[in-house]
Amino acid sequence: MSEQPLRTRRARLGRVTAGITLALSVVTAGVVGFSANRADADPNGELKYPAGATATRFTGQAFDTCAAPSVSTMRSWLDSPYRAIGIYISGKLRACRQPNLTASWVREVSAMGWKLIPIDVGRQAPCTKFSLRISSNSSEARQQGIAAGRTAVSAARALGILPGSALYSDIENYDSRDKICSGDVHAYLNGWTRALHSAGYLSGVYGNLQPLVDDLVDAQRTANSGKGREGTIRPDMLWNAEWDRTPKLTGWSGVESHLWAAQQRIKQYRGDHRATYGGVSLTIDSNVVDAAVATVAYSVATPTGVDLVSKVAPSEAAAGRNPGARLDLVCVTHFAISSLGAWYQTADATWIPQAALAGNSTVARIADRIPTCATPYQVGPGLKPLRSAPTETADSPGTLAGGTVTWIVCEQPGTVGGAPGFWQRLETGQWVSGVDLLRSSDRADSPAIPACPFPAGLT
Repeated sequence: MSEQPLRTRRARLGRVTAGITLALSVVTAGVVGFSANRADADPNGELKYPAGATATRFTGQAFDTCAAPSVSTMRSWLDSPYRAIGIYISGKLRACRQPNLTASWVREVSAMGWKLIPIDVGRQAPCTKFSLRISSNSSEARQQGIAAGRTAVSAARALGILPGSALYSDIENYDSRDKICSGDVHAYLNGWTRALHSAGYLSGVYGNLQPLVDDLVDAQRTANSGKGREGTIRPDMLWNAEWDRTPKLTGWSGVESHLWAAQQRIKQYRGDHRATYGGVSLTIDSNVVDAAVATVAYSVATPTGVDLVSKVAPSEAAAGRNPGARLDLVCVTHFAISSLGAWYQTADATWIPQAALAGNSTVARIADRIPTCATPYQVGPGLKPLRSAPTETADSPGTLAGGTVTWIVCEQPGTVGGAPGFWQRLETGQWVSGVDLLRSSDRADSPAIPACPFPAGLT
Protein backbone atom coordinates (compact mmCIF):
# COMPACT_ATOMS: atom_id res chain seq x y z
CA MET A 1 0.00 0.00 0.00
CA SER A 2 1.03 3.51 -0.53
CA GLU A 3 1.08 6.33 1.97
CA GLN A 4 -1.84 7.72 0.00
CA PRO A 5 -4.40 5.78 1.93
CA LEU A 6 -6.00 2.93 0.97
CA ARG A 7 -5.70 1.77 -2.46
CA THR A 8 -5.04 -1.32 -0.52
CA ARG A 9 -2.63 -3.82 -1.79
CA ARG A 10 -0.53 -6.75 -0.86
CA ALA A 11 1.30 -9.32 -2.78
CA ARG A 12 2.46 -12.84 -2.89
CA LEU A 13 4.69 -14.99 -4.79
CA GLY A 14 5.04 -17.52 -7.42
CA ARG A 15 7.97 -18.49 -9.55
CA VAL A 16 11.28 -17.11 -8.44
CA THR A 17 13.15 -15.08 -11.01
CA ALA A 18 16.91 -14.85 -11.22
CA GLY A 19 18.48 -12.52 -8.74
CA ILE A 20 15.76 -12.77 -6.08
CA THR A 21 17.24 -13.64 -2.73
CA LEU A 22 14.78 -15.84 -0.86
CA ALA A 23 16.74 -18.11 1.45
CA LEU A 24 16.76 -17.11 5.10
CA SER A 25 19.06 -19.21 7.24
CA VAL A 26 18.36 -20.79 10.60
CA VAL A 27 20.33 -19.08 13.34
CA THR A 28 23.36 -21.11 14.35
CA ALA A 29 25.47 -21.20 17.46
CA GLY A 30 27.56 -18.10 17.85
CA VAL A 31 24.72 -15.56 17.90
CA VAL A 32 25.22 -13.66 21.13
CA GLY A 33 23.37 -11.16 23.25
CA PHE A 34 20.32 -13.20 24.25
CA SER A 35 19.21 -14.37 27.64
CA ALA A 36 18.60 -18.08 28.14
CA ASN A 37 15.41 -17.62 30.13
CA ARG A 38 12.22 -19.23 28.97
CA ALA A 39 9.51 -17.25 27.23
CA ASP A 40 7.77 -14.59 29.27
CA ALA A 41 5.13 -13.88 26.65
CA ASP A 42 1.47 -13.46 27.50
CA PRO A 43 -0.08 -16.96 27.57
CA ASN A 44 -3.19 -15.60 25.88
CA GLY A 45 -1.04 -14.81 22.88
CA GLU A 46 0.04 -18.41 22.38
CA LEU A 47 -1.31 -20.39 19.48
CA LYS A 48 -4.33 -22.51 20.34
CA TYR A 49 -4.65 -24.84 17.39
CA PRO A 50 -7.61 -27.11 16.78
CA ALA A 51 -6.72 -30.65 15.75
CA GLY A 52 -5.58 -30.82 12.17
CA ALA A 53 -4.33 -27.24 11.85
CA THR A 54 -1.47 -26.80 9.43
CA ALA A 55 0.39 -23.85 7.97
CA THR A 56 0.92 -23.29 4.24
CA ARG A 57 4.14 -21.56 3.22
CA PHE A 58 4.90 -19.90 -0.11
CA THR A 59 8.21 -18.90 -1.65
CA GLY A 60 8.21 -16.83 -4.81
CA GLN A 61 6.57 -13.76 -6.30
CA ALA A 62 3.19 -12.31 -5.46
CA PHE A 63 1.09 -9.34 -6.48
CA ASP A 64 -1.70 -7.45 -4.79
CA THR A 65 -4.36 -5.27 -6.29
CA CYS A 66 -7.23 -3.27 -4.85
CA ALA A 67 -10.08 -5.69 -5.65
CA ALA A 68 -9.80 -9.45 -6.08
CA PRO A 69 -9.79 -10.08 -9.86
CA SER A 70 -12.32 -12.34 -11.53
CA VAL A 71 -11.68 -16.07 -11.83
CA SER A 72 -11.12 -15.64 -15.57
CA THR A 73 -8.50 -12.94 -14.93
CA MET A 74 -6.73 -15.17 -12.43
CA ARG A 75 -6.67 -17.90 -15.06
CA SER A 76 -5.18 -15.49 -17.62
CA TRP A 77 -2.55 -14.39 -15.12
CA LEU A 78 -1.19 -17.91 -14.88
CA ASP A 79 1.01 -16.61 -17.71
CA SER A 80 2.66 -14.27 -15.18
CA PRO A 81 5.67 -14.95 -12.91
CA TYR A 82 3.30 -14.56 -9.91
CA ARG A 83 1.76 -17.48 -8.08
CA ALA A 84 0.32 -15.72 -5.03
CA ILE A 85 -2.04 -12.80 -4.56
CA GLY A 86 -2.81 -10.51 -1.65
CA ILE A 87 -6.54 -10.34 -0.94
CA TYR A 88 -8.31 -7.80 1.26
CA ILE A 89 -10.64 -9.88 3.39
CA SER A 90 -11.67 -7.39 6.11
CA GLY A 91 -11.31 -3.91 7.60
CA LYS A 92 -13.36 -0.74 7.30
CA LEU A 93 -10.57 1.10 5.46
CA ARG A 94 -10.48 -1.24 2.48
CA ALA A 95 -10.49 1.03 -0.55
CA CYS A 96 -12.39 -1.26 -2.93
CA ARG A 97 -15.51 -3.36 -2.81
CA GLN A 98 -14.85 -7.09 -3.23
CA PRO A 99 -17.64 -8.53 -5.42
CA ASN A 100 -15.47 -11.46 -6.56
CA LEU A 101 -14.13 -12.43 -3.15
CA THR A 102 -16.27 -15.40 -2.10
CA ALA A 103 -15.63 -18.89 -0.77
CA SER A 104 -16.23 -20.19 -4.29
CA TRP A 105 -13.56 -17.82 -5.66
CA VAL A 106 -11.09 -19.02 -3.01
CA ARG A 107 -11.71 -22.65 -3.96
CA GLU A 108 -11.44 -22.04 -7.70
CA VAL A 109 -8.27 -19.96 -7.72
CA SER A 110 -6.62 -22.25 -5.14
CA ALA A 111 -7.34 -25.23 -7.38
CA MET A 112 -5.53 -23.34 -10.19
CA GLY A 113 -2.44 -23.23 -8.00
CA TRP A 114 -2.70 -19.68 -6.59
CA LYS A 115 -1.69 -19.08 -2.98
CA LEU A 116 -3.55 -16.37 -1.05
CA ILE A 117 -2.29 -13.72 1.36
CA PRO A 118 -5.22 -12.44 3.49
CA ILE A 119 -5.08 -8.76 4.53
CA ASP A 120 -7.08 -6.68 7.02
CA VAL A 121 -7.13 -2.88 6.57
CA GLY A 122 -8.45 -1.55 9.85
CA ARG A 123 -7.59 1.21 12.29
CA GLN A 124 -4.44 3.26 11.72
CA ALA A 125 -2.03 5.04 14.03
CA PRO A 126 -3.56 7.76 16.23
CA CYS A 127 -1.02 10.31 14.93
CA THR A 128 -2.32 10.06 11.35
CA LYS A 129 -5.30 11.67 9.61
CA PHE A 130 -7.08 8.46 8.68
CA SER A 131 -10.82 8.43 9.27
CA LEU A 132 -10.54 5.40 11.56
CA ARG A 133 -7.72 5.52 14.09
CA ILE A 134 -6.31 3.51 16.96
CA SER A 135 -7.13 4.89 20.39
CA SER A 136 -4.55 7.02 22.20
CA ASN A 137 -5.34 4.96 25.27
CA SER A 138 -3.13 1.85 25.15
CA SER A 139 -5.66 -0.35 26.95
CA GLU A 140 -8.38 0.65 24.49
CA ALA A 141 -5.94 0.25 21.58
CA ARG A 142 -5.28 -3.32 22.63
CA GLN A 143 -9.00 -4.09 22.77
CA GLN A 144 -9.41 -2.54 19.31
CA GLY A 145 -6.69 -4.87 18.03
CA ILE A 146 -8.47 -7.85 19.55
CA ALA A 147 -11.72 -6.79 17.87
CA ALA A 148 -9.94 -6.38 14.51
CA GLY A 149 -8.36 -9.82 14.84
CA ARG A 150 -11.68 -11.46 15.63
CA THR A 151 -13.30 -9.74 12.63
CA ALA A 152 -10.50 -10.91 10.35
CA VAL A 153 -10.78 -14.48 11.64
CA SER A 154 -14.54 -14.47 10.99
CA ALA A 155 -13.97 -13.17 7.47
CA ALA A 156 -11.29 -15.79 6.86
CA ARG A 157 -13.48 -18.63 8.06
CA ALA A 158 -16.36 -17.46 5.83
CA LEU A 159 -14.01 -17.68 2.84
CA GLY A 160 -12.75 -21.16 3.75
CA ILE A 161 -9.36 -19.91 4.99
CA LEU A 162 -8.49 -22.38 7.74
CA PRO A 163 -6.61 -22.28 11.08
CA GLY A 164 -2.87 -22.29 10.57
CA SER A 165 -3.22 -19.51 7.98
CA ALA A 166 -1.39 -16.21 8.37
CA LEU A 167 -3.56 -13.05 8.35
CA TYR A 168 -1.86 -9.67 7.84
CA SER A 169 -2.76 -6.34 9.46
CA ASP A 170 -2.09 -3.35 7.21
CA ILE A 171 -0.54 -0.47 9.16
CA GLU A 172 0.09 2.60 7.02
CA ASN A 173 2.85 5.15 7.55
CA TYR A 174 2.99 7.19 10.78
CA ASP A 175 5.48 9.43 12.59
CA SER A 176 7.83 7.17 14.54
CA ARG A 177 9.25 10.20 16.36
CA ASP A 178 5.99 10.22 18.31
CA LYS A 179 6.82 7.46 20.80
CA ILE A 180 3.39 7.59 22.41
CA CYS A 181 1.83 6.99 19.00
CA SER A 182 4.24 4.09 18.37
CA GLY A 183 3.28 2.59 21.73
CA ASP A 184 -0.42 2.71 20.84
CA VAL A 185 0.30 0.95 17.52
CA HIS A 186 2.16 -1.75 19.44
CA ALA A 187 -0.75 -2.14 21.84
CA TYR A 188 -3.13 -2.55 18.89
CA LEU A 189 -0.89 -5.17 17.25
CA ASN A 190 -0.55 -7.03 20.55
CA GLY A 191 -4.33 -7.31 20.61
CA TRP A 192 -4.40 -8.33 16.95
CA THR A 193 -1.87 -11.10 17.54
CA ARG A 194 -3.60 -12.28 20.71
CA ALA A 195 -6.93 -12.65 18.88
CA LEU A 196 -5.41 -14.52 15.94
CA HIS A 197 -3.39 -16.88 18.14
CA SER A 198 -6.43 -17.62 20.28
CA ALA A 199 -8.26 -18.74 17.12
CA GLY A 200 -5.34 -20.82 15.77
CA TYR A 201 -4.16 -18.34 13.10
CA LEU A 202 -0.71 -16.84 12.57
CA SER A 203 -0.25 -13.10 12.98
CA GLY A 204 1.26 -11.02 10.20
CA VAL A 205 1.88 -7.27 10.00
CA TYR A 206 2.46 -5.08 6.92
CA GLY A 207 4.11 -1.68 7.09
CA ASN A 208 6.89 0.62 5.88
CA LEU A 209 10.49 -0.21 6.79
CA GLN A 210 10.39 3.07 8.67
CA PRO A 211 8.66 3.41 11.01
CA LEU A 212 6.75 0.18 11.60
CA VAL A 213 9.37 -2.45 10.80
CA ASP A 214 12.00 -0.52 12.76
CA ASP A 215 9.63 -0.28 15.73
CA LEU A 216 8.88 -4.01 15.64
CA VAL A 217 12.57 -4.87 15.36
CA ASP A 218 13.35 -2.73 18.41
CA ALA A 219 10.63 -4.54 20.36
CA GLN A 220 12.01 -7.90 19.21
CA ARG A 221 15.53 -7.03 20.33
CA THR A 222 14.24 -5.91 23.70
CA ALA A 223 12.24 -9.12 24.18
CA ASN A 224 15.24 -11.29 23.32
CA SER A 225 17.46 -9.36 25.73
CA GLY A 226 15.18 -10.38 28.59
CA LYS A 227 14.06 -6.79 29.16
CA GLY A 228 10.80 -6.91 27.24
CA ARG A 229 7.55 -5.75 28.76
CA GLU A 230 5.46 -8.57 30.18
CA GLY A 231 2.55 -9.31 27.88
CA THR A 232 4.32 -8.26 24.68
CA ILE A 233 3.22 -10.54 21.85
CA ARG A 234 5.31 -10.59 18.71
CA PRO A 235 3.75 -11.06 15.26
CA ASP A 236 4.82 -14.22 13.45
CA MET A 237 5.25 -12.72 9.96
CA LEU A 238 6.75 -9.40 8.83
CA TRP A 239 5.78 -7.66 5.56
CA ASN A 240 8.12 -4.83 4.67
CA ALA A 241 6.90 -2.12 2.26
CA GLU A 242 10.07 -0.69 0.76
CA TRP A 243 9.64 0.43 -2.84
CA ASP A 244 13.28 0.29 -3.91
CA ARG A 245 12.61 -2.25 -6.70
CA THR A 246 15.01 -4.64 -5.00
CA PRO A 247 13.26 -8.00 -4.45
CA LYS A 248 15.38 -9.20 -1.53
CA LEU A 249 14.29 -10.74 1.74
CA THR A 250 17.66 -10.25 3.41
CA GLY A 251 19.86 -7.23 3.92
CA TRP A 252 17.05 -4.96 5.12
CA SER A 253 18.52 -1.86 6.72
CA GLY A 254 18.51 -2.20 10.51
CA VAL A 255 16.93 -5.70 10.49
CA GLU A 256 19.26 -8.46 11.69
CA SER A 257 19.27 -11.65 9.65
CA HIS A 258 18.18 -13.80 12.62
CA LEU A 259 14.92 -11.85 13.17
CA TRP A 260 11.84 -13.21 11.38
CA ALA A 261 14.26 -15.61 9.72
CA ALA A 262 12.36 -18.89 9.24
CA GLN A 263 10.02 -18.30 6.31
CA GLN A 264 8.65 -15.22 8.07
CA ARG A 265 9.28 -12.38 5.59
CA ILE A 266 7.60 -10.61 2.69
CA LYS A 267 8.81 -7.51 0.90
CA GLN A 268 6.67 -5.24 -1.25
CA TYR A 269 9.42 -3.87 -3.46
CA ARG A 270 7.44 -2.00 -6.13
CA GLY A 271 4.29 0.08 -5.80
CA ASP A 272 1.55 0.96 -8.27
CA HIS A 273 2.34 -0.13 -11.80
CA ARG A 274 0.44 -1.54 -14.74
CA ALA A 275 1.09 -5.12 -15.85
CA THR A 276 -0.46 -7.27 -18.58
CA TYR A 277 -0.49 -11.07 -18.78
CA GLY A 278 -2.69 -13.34 -20.85
CA GLY A 279 -4.09 -10.25 -22.53
CA VAL A 280 -5.47 -8.84 -19.25
CA SER A 281 -4.11 -5.68 -17.56
CA LEU A 282 -4.15 -4.88 -13.83
CA THR A 283 -2.69 -2.16 -11.61
CA ILE A 284 -0.64 -4.00 -9.01
CA ASP A 285 2.08 -3.88 -6.37
CA SER A 286 4.84 -6.49 -6.61
CA ASN A 287 6.11 -8.59 -3.71
CA VAL A 288 8.67 -11.27 -2.99
CA VAL A 289 7.65 -13.81 -0.38
CA ASP A 290 8.99 -16.51 1.87
CA ALA A 291 6.29 -16.73 4.50
CA ALA A 292 3.08 -18.34 5.69
CA VAL A 293 -0.03 -17.68 3.61
CA ALA A 294 -3.62 -18.98 3.64
CA THR A 295 -4.33 -22.67 4.23
CA VAL A 296 -7.33 -23.93 2.26
CA ALA A 297 -8.99 -27.29 1.62
CA TYR A 298 -8.97 -29.08 -1.72
CA SER A 299 -12.18 -31.00 -2.38
CA VAL A 300 -11.85 -34.38 -4.13
CA ALA A 301 -14.11 -37.32 -4.84
CA THR A 302 -13.31 -40.44 -2.81
CA PRO A 303 -13.45 -44.07 -3.94
CA THR A 304 -16.08 -46.39 -2.52
CA GLY A 305 -15.22 -48.27 0.65
CA VAL A 306 -12.23 -46.20 1.75
CA ASP A 307 -11.91 -45.58 5.47
CA LEU A 308 -10.43 -42.55 7.21
CA VAL A 309 -8.36 -43.00 10.35
CA SER A 310 -7.95 -40.72 13.34
CA LYS A 311 -4.28 -41.59 13.87
CA VAL A 312 -1.60 -42.96 11.56
CA ALA A 313 0.49 -45.67 13.24
CA PRO A 314 2.97 -48.34 12.06
CA SER A 315 0.31 -51.02 12.50
CA GLU A 316 -2.26 -49.00 10.53
CA ALA A 317 -4.73 -50.42 13.05
CA ALA A 318 -6.59 -47.21 13.91
CA ALA A 319 -10.35 -47.40 13.61
CA GLY A 320 -11.72 -45.83 10.44
CA ARG A 321 -14.88 -44.39 8.98
CA ASN A 322 -16.11 -44.04 5.42
CA PRO A 323 -15.59 -40.44 4.25
CA GLY A 324 -18.59 -40.28 1.93
CA ALA A 325 -18.66 -38.96 -1.61
CA ARG A 326 -16.20 -36.08 -1.23
CA LEU A 327 -13.26 -35.23 0.97
CA ASP A 328 -11.52 -31.95 1.84
CA LEU A 329 -7.74 -32.47 1.78
CA VAL A 330 -5.55 -29.92 3.59
CA CYS A 331 -1.98 -31.27 3.63
CA VAL A 332 0.16 -34.36 3.10
CA THR A 333 2.68 -36.12 5.34
CA HIS A 334 5.35 -38.44 3.93
CA PHE A 335 6.23 -41.20 6.37
CA ALA A 336 9.67 -42.77 6.18
CA ILE A 337 8.24 -46.10 7.31
CA SER A 338 7.73 -48.08 4.10
CA SER A 339 4.53 -49.67 5.36
CA LEU A 340 2.95 -46.26 5.91
CA GLY A 341 3.85 -44.24 2.82
CA ALA A 342 2.19 -40.84 2.36
CA TRP A 343 -1.06 -39.79 4.02
CA TYR A 344 -3.36 -36.83 3.44
CA GLN A 345 -4.84 -34.95 6.36
CA THR A 346 -8.41 -33.74 5.99
CA ALA A 347 -10.11 -30.57 7.18
CA ASP A 348 -11.68 -32.47 10.09
CA ALA A 349 -8.29 -33.85 11.27
CA THR A 350 -8.67 -37.39 9.96
CA TRP A 351 -6.26 -39.16 7.59
CA ILE A 352 -6.47 -41.10 4.35
CA PRO A 353 -3.60 -42.98 2.67
CA GLN A 354 -2.32 -41.58 -0.60
CA ALA A 355 -2.56 -45.08 -2.05
CA ALA A 356 -6.33 -45.01 -1.57
CA LEU A 357 -6.56 -42.01 -3.89
CA ALA A 358 -4.30 -43.44 -6.59
CA GLY A 359 -5.82 -42.86 -10.00
CA ASN A 360 -8.02 -40.02 -8.76
CA SER A 361 -7.82 -37.45 -11.56
CA THR A 362 -8.45 -34.47 -9.25
CA VAL A 363 -5.75 -35.55 -6.80
CA ALA A 364 -3.32 -36.10 -9.67
CA ARG A 365 -4.01 -32.60 -10.98
CA ILE A 366 -3.59 -30.78 -7.67
CA ALA A 367 -1.05 -33.00 -5.87
CA ASP A 368 1.73 -30.45 -6.28
CA ARG A 369 -0.46 -27.72 -4.74
CA ILE A 370 -1.26 -29.50 -1.49
CA PRO A 371 1.28 -28.42 1.16
CA THR A 372 3.28 -30.61 3.50
CA CYS A 373 1.68 -30.79 6.96
CA ALA A 374 3.48 -28.50 9.44
CA THR A 375 2.40 -26.88 12.69
CA PRO A 376 4.15 -23.59 13.60
CA TYR A 377 5.01 -22.31 17.06
CA GLN A 378 7.15 -19.35 18.06
CA VAL A 379 10.38 -19.88 19.97
CA GLY A 380 10.45 -18.12 23.34
CA PRO A 381 12.75 -15.13 23.97
CA GLY A 382 16.44 -15.92 24.17
CA LEU A 383 18.51 -18.50 22.32
CA LYS A 384 17.17 -22.07 22.27
CA PRO A 385 19.16 -25.20 21.34
CA LEU A 386 18.28 -27.48 18.47
CA ARG A 387 18.97 -31.19 19.05
CA SER A 388 19.91 -33.98 16.65
CA ALA A 389 17.70 -36.40 18.63
CA PRO A 390 14.84 -35.99 21.13
CA THR A 391 17.06 -35.88 24.24
CA GLU A 392 18.84 -33.09 26.08
CA THR A 393 22.16 -34.93 25.76
CA ALA A 394 22.02 -35.14 21.96
CA ASP A 395 24.33 -33.00 19.84
CA SER A 396 23.18 -29.43 19.24
CA PRO A 397 23.65 -28.55 15.54
CA GLY A 398 22.58 -24.95 16.12
CA THR A 399 20.22 -22.63 17.92
CA LEU A 400 16.97 -20.74 17.35
CA ALA A 401 16.56 -17.09 18.30
CA GLY A 402 13.47 -15.93 20.17
CA GLY A 403 10.59 -15.14 17.83
CA THR A 404 11.71 -17.67 15.21
CA VAL A 405 8.85 -19.82 13.96
CA THR A 406 9.40 -23.58 14.04
CA TRP A 407 7.72 -25.82 11.48
CA ILE A 408 6.81 -29.02 13.32
CA VAL A 409 5.92 -32.30 11.61
CA CYS A 410 5.42 -34.56 14.63
CA GLU A 411 6.08 -34.88 18.35
CA GLN A 412 6.83 -37.59 20.89
CA PRO A 413 7.09 -37.87 24.68
CA GLY A 414 10.46 -37.65 26.36
CA THR A 415 12.36 -36.17 29.28
CA VAL A 416 12.79 -32.40 29.36
CA GLY A 417 14.53 -30.72 32.29
CA GLY A 418 14.37 -33.93 34.32
CA ALA A 419 10.59 -34.23 33.97
CA PRO A 420 8.18 -35.80 31.48
CA GLY A 421 7.49 -33.61 28.48
CA PHE A 422 7.37 -33.58 24.69
CA TRP A 423 9.87 -33.14 21.89
CA GLN A 424 8.88 -31.64 18.54
CA ARG A 425 10.51 -32.82 15.30
CA LEU A 426 11.11 -30.08 12.74
CA GLU A 427 11.03 -30.36 8.96
CA THR A 428 14.83 -30.26 8.99
CA GLY A 429 14.94 -33.52 11.00
CA GLN A 430 16.14 -31.68 14.10
CA TRP A 431 14.32 -31.51 17.42
CA VAL A 432 13.26 -28.78 19.87
CA SER A 433 11.72 -29.25 23.31
CA GLY A 434 8.22 -28.08 24.13
CA VAL A 435 9.47 -25.92 27.01
CA ASP A 436 11.29 -23.69 24.52
CA LEU A 437 8.14 -22.92 22.52
CA LEU A 438 5.32 -20.47 23.23
CA ARG A 439 2.54 -22.94 24.00
CA SER A 440 -0.21 -22.96 26.61
CA SER A 441 1.37 -25.99 28.29
CA ASP A 442 5.11 -26.67 28.31
CA ARG A 443 4.76 -30.40 28.86
CA ALA A 444 1.54 -31.40 27.13
CA ASP A 445 1.06 -32.77 23.65
CA SER A 446 -0.75 -30.69 21.05
CA PRO A 447 -3.90 -31.82 19.24
CA ALA A 448 -2.62 -30.17 16.06
CA ILE A 449 0.64 -32.14 15.88
CA PRO A 450 0.73 -35.80 14.76
CA ALA A 451 2.54 -38.31 16.96
CA CYS A 452 5.85 -39.50 15.57
CA PRO A 453 5.58 -43.22 14.68
CA PHE A 454 9.09 -43.55 16.13
CA PRO A 455 12.04 -41.12 16.42
CA ALA A 456 12.96 -41.18 12.73
CA GLY A 457 9.34 -41.40 11.66
CA LEU A 458 8.76 -38.45 9.34
CA THR A 459 10.62 -36.76 6.56
